[in-house]
Amino acid sequence: MAAPSSFVRIFVAIAAVAVAGIVATKQILRATSGPSTANNAPAAPPPASPSAAPSPNIKTYTIRGRIEQLPDPAVKGSMLQIHHERIEGWVNSKGEAKGMNSMIMPFPPAPGVSLDGLAIGDLIEFQAEFDYSRLPPQRTVSITKLPPETAVNIQGN
Repeated sequence: MAAPSSFVRIFVAIAAVAVAGIVATKQILRATSGPSTANNAPAAPPPASPSAAPSPNIKTYTIRGRIEQLPDPAVKGSMLQIHHERIEGWVNSKGEAKGMNSMIMPFPPAPGVSLDGLAIGDLIEFQAEFDYSRLPPQRTVSITKLPPETAVNIQGN
């Protein structure tokens, strides 16, 4: 019997690398998404309507801050960036209540959230939802402009 051709050897090597990549990705996702179910069934989708009960894995915080950047459809990668106050009681992806220091970070608006009438530098109060089953886990679910004289405790930048 003749030895396998170079093409067959290359094809087998590529297939092995692809399978190894899929296995590694599944292990990473399983390790970062918390405990798995006994039958490894996919997690149930999040509630589809506001009237549905929220997932216990979704945490919502009311936060104040200052708008640093607004999304610009003409600029690839631009997004809503907010310099927020410290978030007391913030719970990380491991379920640990750590709090989060004041910082600038992206808070993409959830579908239906309007940024009309907001400008860079505006002081705001917003509700941020953290759901570690999606990337990014944080998003803005409501936003309100505050009077300019409102005291907002943000450090740095």
